[in-house]
Amino acid sequence: MVGGLKPDYFDHLFVSIQSFNSKDLTEVTSPDFYDYIVIDEFHHAAAPSYQELLEYYKPKVLLGLTATPERADGRSIYTYFQGRVAAEIRLWEAIERKLLSPFHYFGVTDNVDLSQVQWVVWELR
Repeated sequence: MVGGLKPDYFDHLFVSIQSFNSKDLTEVTSPDFYDYIVIDEFHHAAAPSYQELLEYYKPKVLLGLTATPERADGRSIYTYFQGRVAAEIRLWEAIERKLLSPFHYFGVTDNVDLSQVQWVVWELR
């Protein structure tokens, strides 16, 4: 259910959060309809757009996948899993094990004056 594609059945559904929020799936499925829900990029789960899905459905298994569990706003995604982590591998180890491609960052200089921008440091919990 992405890019305008509409499934005939909802038994096995691949859906973006945007499509989920634009279709009334909670109207045609019960909270226990799905035994297994996998959410990629789970670090976004603390965002308001994910709340209906996470609050409505009660799957037997909820699997959240992310390479970046720490959020800049300090909100924790671990609360959805009672603080449990099934498996963890950090970015540099994943690159060393050839599970991810290495990357390069490039800094670009400009003449924008950022001296009046307020910087805020968030504490991770």
